[in-house]
Order: sequence, then C-alpha cells, then structure tokens
Amino acid sequence: MSTGDKCPIPHHKDKGDDALNDLAEYAQVLLQDSLNIDTELAAKIALELAEKIRLDWGGQYIYFKKHTSNETRDGEIFSKFNEPGTDSFELAKEHNITIQRLYQIIKKYKSDN
Repeated sequence: MSTGDKCPIPHHKDKGDDALNDLAEYAQVLLQDSLNIDTELAAKIALELAEKIRLDWGGQYIYFKKHTSNETRDGEIFSKFNEPGTDSFELAKEHNITIQRLYQIIKKYKSDN
C-alpha cells in the first residue's frame, strides 16, 4: 500500500480470483491516496467494485492489453528491427512480447507501407 493505511480486504478464495483481489487492493489504494477516503470506506467500496465486476463479467474470458498504445510501440519495434545488428530475440524481450508477435508486427508494418 502507498501512503494510506491498509484495511484488510477479505480475498476471494476460488482459483482465478487473483485479478479481482488485485483490483480491490488497487481500488482501495487509489481511493485512499487520491481522494483521501477513510480506510474502512475505501475497502468497502473496493470490495463492492470487485463483486460487481465478478457478477457482471464472471465466467467470461477477459483479455487486457499490456500497452495502451500499440501503434507507438510497434513503430519503435519496426524502426529498431531495421537497424543493422538488431537481434530479434533481444528486441522481443525488450518489449515484453513473443518472437512470434514481433514478426507479426514487422509483417504488418511492411504490408502497410
């Protein structure tokens, strides 16, 4: 936790609930640190948010992109890829993507230009 005190959030115990537990903890920190909401109230709101998401989205496959703007990242990858001596595996590792994804990006940029 950041500057605020942490009120223990009862974690969901079923397998696969790590994302909900993290969400509740992040929401509590945000509420406390950014909005100066009381620790207990922040924990209550955070748990209600996690429960609402569980009820609305439970049982569905949800994918979160790692990057908010892939265009910028992909452009950087394409530029670096074309530099002499660039190691494809190191470039993929640097951007936290698979080598297959790296080659998909290169192929896309070549076909677009």
